[in-house]
Amino acid sequence: CSCARARDRRGRVGLAAERLPVRQRAARHLRRVEGWGYGESAIALESSEGSTRNAVMQARQSLRQRLGDLL
Repeated sequence: CSCARARDRRGRVGLAAERLPVRQRAARHLRRVEGWGYGESAIALESSEGSTRNAVMQARQSLRQRLGDLL
């Protein structure tokens, strides 16, 4: 069933995301799950907007390397 495959995929992505460094995980979460902009995310992370963008980019790259077959 495609529902079971979707659940499996979400589970694998979730586990891989949990293994990201804390800063990358938080930045990715604020952007992807909460839908915040980089500016809002930077304020929440007490960081610059550029640093927040970089953390999100690094998180995406790490996930693509780990889960290339799923993404």
